[in-house]
This record gives sequence, structure tokens and C-alpha cells, in this order.
Amino acid sequence: MQTSPFFDLARELKRQERSLLNRLKSISKDALFVESVIHNYERLPVLANLRCGLWYRPRFDGVCYFKSTDGHTHTWQFSMTRLNLHVVHIAVAASGCIIVDSTRKGKRFPDSFSRTIPIWCCVVNNLINRHKVKLGRTEEILDCSLHLPSWVSAVEASQISERIDSWVNQLEEDAASCLFDELAMTVRKPLRPLWICPESRLSNQCDTSELSFLPIICLSASQALTTDEIRSTQSWMYVQGAGDDAETWSDGLTPELFWAYQSEMINCDEDECVETVRELIQRQNREPIPPAVTLSVIGQTNLSVGNWVAADDPNIFQSYKSVMNLHEQVHEQLNSCKNYLHLPIPHTKKHRSGIWRSSVLPKALVYIGRQLIGGNNCLIVCSNGIEFSVCVLLAALVVFFEHDTETLLKMRPFSSLPDLHITKQDIRIRYSIIQRFHCYAAVSRSLMQELNRFFFGDSGEWQATALGLKKESLEESVRTVTKSDNPLA
Repeated sequence: MQTSPFFDLARELKRQERSLLNRLKSISKDALFVESVIHNYERLPVLANLRCGLWYRPRFDGVCYFKSTDGHTHTWQFSMTRLNLHVVHIAVAASGCIIVDSTRKGKRFPDSFSRTIPIWCCVVNNLINRHKVKLGRTEEILDCSLHLPSWVSAVEASQISERIDSWVNQLEEDAASCLFDELAMTVRKPLRPLWICPESRLSNQCDTSELSFLPIICLSASQALTTDEIRSTQSWMYVQGAGDDAETWSDGLTPELFWAYQSEMINCDEDECVETVRELIQRQNREPIPPAVTLSVIGQTNLSVGNWVAADDPNIFQSYKSVMNLHEQVHEQLNSCKNYLHLPIPHTKKHRSGIWRSSVLPKALVYIGRQLIGGNNCLIVCSNGIEFSVCVLLAALVVFFEHDTETLLKMRPFSSLPDLHITKQDIRIRYSIIQRFHCYAAVSRSLMQELNRFFFGDSGEWQATALGLKKESLEESVRTVTKSDNPLA
């Protein structure tokens, strides 16, 4: 079936409007507005809401992850795997924070700002209050009202309000209670969202410490313009929410690479822009710009988690007694070291099916157990410090640690491991503790399922591992773990 020439022309014009050059110029334009707002709140830390928000500034003070899908009308959710509790601690320390994101044509704010964050503020405030009552701090009770923007209808606001208590109850069950005991003792003002976009009237510089609440400023970077308005303001086509869905248009371009070479990319015509970006990506592949180090110490557990670069230091053993690397790329300068374990995990799902349960988790737990018994601290790294290393860390916290009201977690006796009864709630609670210290944690659903199969499956991988982890047989078990171990072998 042939399409009409008119349809083909309209599609081609749409493609040209959203060209790479137009997108990058639009991001640059929006970034100027973002900086003007930040100047008005210069004391506040600035967070990027993953992943779109990362495009609108060269550097951020941190990241968070509030999904728009959790705020879609009639399908509202409070995510138990993206608690973002680090945002509360940041806001308390600085009397608020700014979160940057944007949305595509059609509205001024993404649903993550209009609904997800207001719901999150309300639920967290409510649970903090429950813990204030439990701790006898009733004089510090917070205002727990649901604060939604004016464009959310009263009917929708009422429907969301009806669900708040159930979300609070679920959060109370799934998150470590000690995390909210900690917040109950430090949070004196309620979290409350505020909304700023290019159409907002900006006030003069504001001292947020004088407010009666902790402002979570939802800064939407992009303008909501009609096509006529766009054409009348500049010679190129502005793209609202240009940083959104980058996987569909970036073709390997990253926010870091864009800001490193912004001027070269946007001060040219379309063809030159495409060619410049292609050359820079190829150069990046040949001579990669080292990513920033991501490393988080997990309380007093003696365990840390990070990206591959965090361990790419010949002096790393001055800070850590042991290192486990789950990335396919080995650390050449560490490979001959006694306490360096390389367990390379393929990044393609096709080639890693089953190896988590049969090889990676058993060997990783034995290695970590040996370090903990010896009083050694251990750094666990993978390519990005987001998923694989966090999954191994999560398994270790579930196995080796139990609740402690003072230190969050304390080691349990190894002799008790074969009789240890693990539940899915244990996994959820430990994951909430990891997110408290490591805001980059984002274990995928499929990997969580692998973890569940390891602990609860019928094939007995966990039971076999637990028997080997008993203190009296641990030394014998670890003799089979060598630096040459490959989960694919």
C-alpha cells in the first residue's frame, strides 16, 4: 500500500524539525534557563532526574529517579524500588533541592513532576510522622497534606488522596524501619513540591531556610511553544523536551560528550553537526573519556560498591583489603594481586542466562564471606556501579547481615546460615538500605528475578552455598575460587 505524497512530505518535515542539530540547540537554549533559576536558588543542590534531566547541565550535585509512568492518570504508583530517600537527606542538609527534568510537546511539566513527586513527598512525610510518634517526638509532627499543582483536577486529587494510606502502609512494610527512625530524628519540616518552568514568573533570590517546609523544586527545562511561536522566535526549529528518549536519537552521544564539545556541535549546519558528532563518538570509542568515579560505602558493613573506574587505581589496596570486579574488562595492574577476584559477567542477556544462580552468586558470596570473617573491607565493582555490583551487594547483605537499630545492619553468625530463613521482604528491606547510601542503585526486574530464583528456587543453589559458608568449612570452600574463575566456564 503506497502512502500519499502529502503524508510523505509531512513525515519528512517532522523528521527535519527534530533533527540532531535542532535537538542540541534546543537543549543548549533550555540549559540557559535552568542556570538562571539555579542562580536564584544558588545555595540549593541540583539533581538530575534520570535520564532526561542529565542533558540540561554540564554537572549536577546528584541524581534521582522519579518515573513519569508512576504519575500517569489513573495508574498512579508509589515505587518501592525507587525510594529516593537520599533526596530527603540532601533537602534536610540544604533546606531544599532542585530537580531538573523536561517533557515533550503538549504540556509544561512531565508527570514525574505533576504527580509522582507530590505523591512521594506526601507518602514520605506520612511515614516520617508515624516514626516520630513511635519515638515520642509528637511535638515535631509534620504537615502531611497532599500538595498537587493547580492543573491536576480536584477529582483526580481526591482519587490520589484515597490511595495515600495504602502506599504508606506498604512502604512501612517494605523499607527498613531504621531508615525512617533516622529521618524522624532529622526532618523538622515537611517535604513540599514547587514547580518552575520557562513560563513561570521568577522571584528574586530566595533563602529557602526561612520557609516552613523543605522545597523540592521541580524545574522543567523546556518551553511549551506552538509551531508558529517556534518559527517566529529563531531560524531553527525548537524541540520541546529535546533530551527525552535519547536512545531513539542520540546514536551513542552522551550528555558528558555533548557538554565537552557543545560549541563544536551547535555552531554549524545540520550536515556538519551530524558529521562532528559521529567523529566525536568514534574518537570517544577509541580514546574514551574516563567516567567519573562512583563509589559508596554501605554504612558500617565493611562493604562498598562502585563502578569499574573506582578500582582502576594501583593504590586501591591502601583503602581496601579486597576487590571484586564483575566487569568483563580486567584491572591489569590488580590482576596478580592476592585479594583481587575477577568474575566477568557478559552484558548480553543471551550469554549470561543462568550463570547468576549457578556460578556468580555462589562464588561471590563465598569470596565476600571470607573477607568479612577476616575483618577485611571489600569493594565490589561493575562497569557502571548501577546493577551487577549492586545485585551482588544485595545478596551479601541478605545473607551476612541482620537488622541493628544503631548501625542499620550487623553481621550474623556464619554457623546460622544453613538454617537461615530468607524472605522476599528481606530482599526489599536490604535494597532500601543500599539506596540510602548508593543513589545510583537500579537493579532490573530480570536480575531481581534471578536473585529470587537463587534464594527460593527448587534447584538448591542457595542451600548448597549456605552449607559451604559455615565458618568451620569456609576456608575449604574458598580454595576453589581463583582469579581465573569465569562464570561461562
